[in-house]
Amino acid sequence: HELCGILMGRIVTHKAAALAREMKARRAELDEVKGKMKEAKDSARVFEDDLKKVRDFLKDNKVKRDKLEEEQKQEIVDLKNKLQEERTHVNEVKTLLEDAEQALKLKDKEINEVKIDKAGSYLDGFDFVI
Repeated sequence: HELCGILMGRIVTHKAAALAREMKARRAELDEVKGKMKEAKDSARVFEDDLKKVRDFLKDNKVKRDKLEEEQKQEIVDLKNKLQEERTHVNEVKTLLEDAEQALKLKDKEINEVKIDKAGSYLDGFDFVI
């Protein structure tokens, strides 16, 4: 009976030790899994932070591109307006030039008429026989 008790005690001790080793191994596995989960969470957090940075960068660049595009559109409008003003100015100068040319032609005609009249009066004093 004593021997049975001793054997039972050893079996129980042996089983308890085996269960303790198994529990220790499972805890080690669990700790390893927890470590890997923590690494995965940290990696996911870093990835999310990087993704946020990329999104913010793209958003900022889009804002900058939109602003630049708007500025360029305004520059184009301003240049078109300036071009129209220059064309208007050119047309005004052309009109002034045409008016000046017309006035010069009239003056030339008047001068020629005066020259002819003076030449005619000058020649009236001479008798020409042909």
